[in-house]
Amino acid sequence: YGSTNNSGWGAGAASVVDLARLGGAAAIDAMVDKLQRYGVCICAGLMADSTDCDGVGTTARARSELGWARDEGDLFRPSLKTGRQGEPVPRDDLVLWLDANDETHQGRLPHLLSIERKIEQLGAAVAFRNGCGALAIVSRSAAMVSCYDGGGAQYQAHLDNPCGKLSEEPAFQPADNPTDLHATVALEADAAGPIQTRHEGDDGRRLTAIFYPNDQDWSMDDGGELQVWSTPKNESASTETQAQNHKYVRTAEENIFLRPAGGMLALFWAHATLHAVLPCSRRRFAVSIWFNKF
Repeated sequence: YGSTNNSGWGAGAASVVDLARLGGAAAIDAMVDKLQRYGVCICAGLMADSTDCDGVGTTARARSELGWARDEGDLFRPSLKTGRQGEPVPRDDLVLWLDANDETHQGRLPHLLSIERKIEQLGAAVAFRNGCGALAIVSRSAAMVSCYDGGGAQYQAHLDNPCGKLSEEPAFQPADNPTDLHATVALEADAAGPIQTRHEGDDGRRLTAIFYPNDQDWSMDDGGELQVWSTPKNESASTETQAQNHKYVRTAEENIFLRPAGGMLALFWAHATLHAVLPCSRRRFAVSIWFNKF
């Protein structure tokens, strides 16, 4: 498991950035490169240095908070998404929208809120690189927690924003004013923006960030992999790049599969990257944030 794709480009492992070893601007540059090449970037080690005074990691604490919230019935069944042709896309998850200003969330989900801030910082750093480009990220959504209870629960193939303008090419450039992104907007909100740039039904999402707070012992038998359809833009990858591998990532043809093990993070284009959650046999959590054009 984790071997390189024999078809030649090895995008699964090549799309991984180890944040525990590569930090600062170098990490952001590497993430941008992966997104441009493969339409997806997978990050390891986002919370690697985050432990409390008892030596327990933030990810483990957040997992406990999520389990409690699920058992208390705080998560709810979301409405079905529709595809480009208006067809419903089956999904089996339960969700909860985090609110950093909610006193209940502050008291009961503090480690989840800490992870939300970390995802925002990393995603914002990537988004700022295209602040003057075609995608022009200006805001982010609230964080959405999702739970798949096992028993074959899944989310069939879909685009997060199927009505986004596919002709937009990601153009990474420095942002003029990076502080603008920190305004949090609800996903369904009718945020102000240049109406003339929207396609009908376009909700503005352009970049998806998903963090997995599950146990690190997640195995192939547990299922629940994130499947991403990826078309590499540089198929002449070097032998050195092709030889890389990562224990949580595998490839098959032009598909990248990520085990949702604790600490892993995936970023991809919300309006252009087809993805799915494969059937899982154990409880599977994820924390998602979307970065929006308007």
